[in-house]
Amino acid sequence: MIISQSPSRWRSCWHDWRLSTGAISSQARDGDAQGEMAHGSSGKGPRGFPRLSFANRWSGCSLTKGTGCALRVADDTVSEMHFPVVEVAGKPFEMGFEHGRQAEEPIHKYLAWIDKLTGKPRPELRANAMRLFPHIRQLSAAYAEEVMGLAEGARIPVEDAVLCQCRAEAAQTGEGGCTVFALTGEATRDGLPLAGQNQDLEPEYTDVSIILKVRPNDGRPRATMFTFAGQLGYAGVNEYGVANFVNALYNYKWRPAVPYYPIRRVLLEQRDVAGGVEVLL
Repeated sequence: MIISQSPSRWRSCWHDWRLSTGAISSQARDGDAQGEMAHGSSGKGPRGFPRLSFANRWSGCSLTKGTGCALRVADDTVSEMHFPVVEVAGKPFEMGFEHGRQAEEPIHKYLAWIDKLTGKPRPELRANAMRLFPHIRQLSAAYAEEVMGLAEGARIPVEDAVLCQCRAEAAQTGEGGCTVFALTGEATRDGLPLAGQNQDLEPEYTDVSIILKVRPNDGRPRATMFTFAGQLGYAGVNEYGVANFVNALYNYKWRPAVPYYPIRRVLLEQRDVAGGVEVLL
């Protein structure tokens, strides 16, 4: 796992998410003082979602209002791609409810894809997920409360909302294998940290991918993540420039513990790298 922090809020934070069509690269060079990442220029998407636009440009670009970022596909051509932007704010339950309300349709698609991907019946997946919920609650009561709100907002059972937070652990199978990188010091043009992660998953994940922006009202930092509908934690960066990226390794014996998606969200609630390290320890 890589935990990085830019000395300037949101400056030089990289994300590299690889899909079956190629690698999406985005660079936030000079976000505003509060670290907001504004919508792309393409207006509204399905169900009224605002869209983050990946425009037909090779160069990296600022994630600010009216701009997009490059998508390079496998045959060296450039195409345009959009992800829905889900914005939530307030108390944990309120944020979860709003996430579920806005993304109800793709959440159902995500759950159906988990069934197909794992090849296991939903009752078994639900039972395995619920065995992990006490560990999630122990890690973060706020996260657990957000899961409860998600279930109500998306009109799904609580068991399904928990499953969205731990698909690999509930299925007890390995999938994909992300790769991360981090550079700093003399290795970068301006000496500021660059970190990122590719996304080695099946193309069906693009149908349930979202940009999730969270603004808690309890003092936790605001954050922006690339994730899947219903999944509350994944690759992202917070308003203090703290980011985290992960390699997926599956050469271990499964045992009940905290799923790693909730851990990634809690890492984005830290104000510096030292706080993130403390979470992991």
